[in-house]
Amino acid sequence: MRYFPGGYFPVGHWPQGYWPGGLDAGGYVAYIGPVAADMSYQIDYETPVAYAPPGSTQIEIAGQSLADGVWAIGLRCTSSAGVEETNTDRVVIVEIAGGVLLYPQPNGIVAASARAVAGAKMELSFTYSARREAGTAAGIQVAELVGGSPDWDNLLQTIAMRGTCRMTRVLDEVFDHGEVVRLAVRAVSDQGTAGPALLLDPVTADSVGPDPVDYLTVSQVSA
Repeated sequence: MRYFPGGYFPVGHWPQGYWPGGLDAGGYVAYIGPVAADMSYQIDYETPVAYAPPGSTQIEIAGQSLADGVWAIGLRCTSSAGVEETNTDRVVIVEIAGGVLLYPQPNGIVAASARAVAGAKMELSFTYSARREAGTAAGIQVAELVGGSPDWDNLLQTIAMRGTCRMTRVLDEVFDHGEVVRLAVRAVSDQGTAGPALLLDPVTADSVGPDPVDYLTVSQVSA
């Protein structure tokens, strides 16, 4: 609630002429709130932080001292009469580090596994869910662990993907026969922002593979 001449009015129903930024003709209103470690958030819809006129395609949030961390920004429309719609799901999650805005992260990989295939290569299978995705994933990065940490500076491969999916791919990299390989995978956005990494179990490379099938016979059996 906020007091104006004539009494108290709830946010979203302020008297015409009292929207900061000149929103008497309607427009857009932005709100912010902190995001917890479990990615839940509580946006303060009682305190508008930015305004934009009708027809705008962007809104500038200025004069806000946002500390490093993860923040949720909500956006609502308001009419020329100062009546605001009440959605709570038009929200974007942003991260600030060192005073710099980072692009939103994709989700983490739900599950992944690797197995050795003939030719000393690795077959990778993974599942990705785009549910409540903060940053849209455009690919999966694959790296080998070196000294116990993923070597993201020297990627083995990036597999293009988008949206919720389950995929299996044979990697291009050829390893040494008998080499113990441990892979790490993570989703990455178009802007190059990576999601959390998932480390896979070690797999031993095999340049030979199983012995070939000697022969094959076919016979009819009753149903």
